[in-house]
Amino acid sequence: VEIYTKVLEYCEQYGESIQLGICLNGLGIAYKNLGYPDKALAVLLRAMAIPEVMVSPRFYTSILNAIGNLYGYLDDYTQSLSYYTQALKFLEKNEDVSSTRGTLLNISSVHRTAGNHKQALATALHVLQLCTDEALTHRIHCLSLIGGLYMDIGDYDTALEYEQQALNFALRNKEHRTLFSIYLYIGEIYEKKCRYE
Repeated sequence: VEIYTKVLEYCEQYGESIQLGICLNGLGIAYKNLGYPDKALAVLLRAMAIPEVMVSPRFYTSILNAIGNLYGYLDDYTQSLSYYTQALKFLEKNEDVSSTRGTLLNISSVHRTAGNHKQALATALHVLQLCTDEALTHRIHCLSLIGGLYMDIGDYDTALEYEQQALNFALRNKEHRTLFSIYLYIGEIYEKKCRYE
């Protein structure tokens, strides 16, 4: 927060609008992670109001996603989905497929957390169709999310198939940061199947 505050002062002094927006976005995320959601929201809304930010599709949608994430953190799923949906419309209009996949994964995760597994699964399966060979990280995350959704609804065999696919992609492509959560899901699935091997 201290570093963002110093950069913020510089941006305000020298009129660097895009950099100011980037800084405010980072500061908002930092406040959220530190447990100050009110400060986070105020800063993110300020970033969103900068005219130069609004014409930058990737950056504008990054702020919308950050606000959607913040509302999800606050368990306000309606507001969370509202901001994610705004981001999605903006991304689709600007044909940003990579960010569209990420936003759709966020939407699916919110539906899952809210207990709307049918909608979460439909969205995640749609994302999987959008995943090309270049979209490896999204593909791994999506496969694991789908596995988790099938686990949530009690279809453990299908859940295990998707988690195994995610694991294979992660291992084959050295995506080590995703392995922890995948292994946890696989362990949880075996536990739910009562296979303590």
